[in-house]
Amino acid sequence: MLYNKNESVRGDWLRASELADGIQIKIVAETKTNPNGKFGPEEVTQVKVKGFEGVKNARLNKTTLNAFVDAWGGESKSWIGKIVTARPDKQTISGRRVVILYLVPEGYELTEDANSYVVIVKKGETETESDGSVPTEELPF
Repeated sequence: MLYNKNESVRGDWLRASELADGIQIKIVAETKTNPNGKFGPEEVTQVKVKGFEGVKNARLNKTTLNAFVDAWGGESKSWIGKIVTARPDKQTISGRRVVILYLVPEGYELTEDANSYVVIVKKGETETESDGSVPTEELPF
């Protein structure tokens, strides 16, 4: 049987629970897929956090990734040097309270869409789902 070496990401990890809401973070490396994440493949970049020493690894959730792609395009090399705002958010997942970290590009905001999903959108815009419903302001009562 042939085995391959199993590589994982090394270094200090950013902990969302240690961050204050609104703290500035600088992306300092290209985002890469770590195939050996705790729950399967995960997207990881390296960041510097204002007021913290050194470079930290940061996991990027799909909401954050979608905002980065919207703001700067799909090539993660173009994200290097960008400043984002940390928005830690305490949520219940599988019955356990955890802090989810959203990284919000300048000119964007963390909000909820019409279906109560957390999204990051350009300020002043709303994320909508076209489900055929009538806007409440158009209802006759």
